[in-house]
Amino acid sequence: MNELELIRRQIAVEQQHASEVAAACADPDSHPACLDYLRLIAGRWRARARAHARRLQIEAPLGALAAVESAAARCDGEEASAAGSQSINSQELMSYAHKVMSYLDTVGRLDTLAASRYTLADWRDVAGIDADAVLEERRLYAAAIARTATGRKSAT
Repeated sequence: MNELELIRRQIAVEQQHASEVAAACADPDSHPACLDYLRLIAGRWRARARAHARRLQIEAPLGALAAVESAAARCDGEEASAAGSQSINSQELMSYAHKVMSYLDTVGRLDTLAASRYTLADWRDVAGIDADAVLEERRLYAAAIARTATGRKSAT
């Protein structure tokens, strides 16, 4: 597998993991771990979207840059609200998870736009994926899933 395939594969893994963690937000025991994971992934996607915008100099289709910035602002606001409280209820966490997943769709459109235009060097710059980033994502994902009822059952 070449490096570009590894980068694209990690992006796909993060999308899948984020979807699983978003679904796990309904389990109150998983709230802190899910929130940690979603904060990490939202920050990474935000950075990737902004790097895409910078690199592509977007005049983008369907106002993608405006959608990215709008979604980022909504995620930032939701995250700030969640960070300000000692505990987050299921409804707030599910709302944040939904916004993060909506943001994923927006960033995915930029990934698609970039796919035919980027070199390996471009993808390295935009993706921000290295061994430490992969390990951190996997650690937080495992923690979030382990706290769910399904994760507790599979551990026994």
